[in-house]
Amino acid sequence: MSRDTVMITLGAAGLLAGLSTLSGRRGGSQSRALDLVRARLAKAGPSEPPKPPKPPAPRKRNPAPRVATPQPQPSASGLGGVTVTFTGFRDRDLGAAVSAAGGYPSDRFTRATGLVVAKDPTRKTGKVRQAHAKGIEVVSIPQLRRRLRGARPQRSTASPADAEEHQPAPARPRRGDPIRGGVLEAKKWAGGDPTGMWASEKYMGVRAYWNGEGLYSKNGNRFAAPAWFTDLLPAGEDLGGELYIGPGRFEDTVSVVRSGSPGAGWREIKLMVFDAPEAPGPFRARVPAVRRAVRAACASWRRSGPCPIIAVEHVQVQSRAHLDRFHGEITRRGGEGTMLRNPDSGYERFRSSNLLKRKDFTEAEGEVIGYKPGATAAVGSYRVRDLTNGAVFTVDARHGAAARGGAILPIGTVVTFKFQERTSSGKPRHPVLVTPRDYE
Repeated sequence: MSRDTVMITLGAAGLLAGLSTLSGRRGGSQSRALDLVRARLAKAGPSEPPKPPKPPAPRKRNPAPRVATPQPQPSASGLGGVTVTFTGFRDRDLGAAVSAAGGYPSDRFTRATGLVVAKDPTRKTGKVRQAHAKGIEVVSIPQLRRRLRGARPQRSTASPADAEEHQPAPARPRRGDPIRGGVLEAKKWAGGDPTGMWASEKYMGVRAYWNGEGLYSKNGNRFAAPAWFTDLLPAGEDLGGELYIGPGRFEDTVSVVRSGSPGAGWREIKLMVFDAPEAPGPFRARVPAVRRAVRAACASWRRSGPCPIIAVEHVQVQSRAHLDRFHGEITRRGGEGTMLRNPDSGYERFRSSNLLKRKDFTEAEGEVIGYKPGATAAVGSYRVRDLTNGAVFTVDARHGAAARGGAILPIGTVVTFKFQERTSSGKPRHPVLVTPRDYE
């Protein structure tokens, strides 16, 4: 007999003895209880030893946390491979000095940013707060200048005209920055003489940068484009363009690229290619490189329908009246506007006057800082701080891609809004919410 059986039997015997004692003291009810226990024990038969307990299930291990790829950090000897983000000011000469030291100047904070330069490092701007949150160094302009004086030049600063006479330089190492420090962005056309500029249609889509390996947003976030799409693009060659479906289809385009899935929506997407950023020479010399890359891409297109990789056409502007006619044709068919490009300019990775945009309204970016209730909704409008000049205004929450699905934008969301003009106090007149910038 096992030890467990003995213990169970002794326990039953003890129970019977206890009940017998009680029956002698209390009378009939206890006696009836004793008879009932004896009957059940006899019916159950010999006790079986208890089954051994199941071993405890192994604890699930948490998956190893994803470790971000460390970005290059600035050193005393230079800025090689470091994306340097400027905030609160613009300085082309300082940007050129950063480039000469091997860095990538930018006016955007991206996941590749390794150093932030602030006009006033004590002011808690959005970029300064992001830098502190990620442990990225923030320095003043004089501190950067002192660092640059001790830096050894690592990259040629030859003019575009000189670069055109030489063979293409070998591709720079990416060092964790998929867009090499940023993309060229346009300033607003102020109505000056456009003669000699190259004009093209401005497509209302999502900016894209092909770095020879993957397709990225202008903030360095990778798009989940399907392999059949990216396999058309040239390996080892950079291209700049716009992901685009068609006039009036901006929200559809955003929906596809924001989905994070290489699904069927990409069948409608086209990549409108307008530059080859790493090709040598000024813009007029880079356009042939764009055409060659697009021809090669479409030569391998084997699916039904037109090739989705398209070279943007440019027209040299002859006069202001010529530009007005060109712009009018675009807007009449539903296009957004016109881009103007200095054909003798190099590729600059910041907002430049060598690239201008003409639209019948102005776009800017702002940050959601609060809410106002609506008559029939929890949020009727957003309080937004204009990131251009700091002006605070309200904008209706019911319009644009921001209202899709009825989701409320969290505080701190960066949004694009459009307006007709600014008031004397700098606030946008008749602002309209276009979209949150969460797809880049």
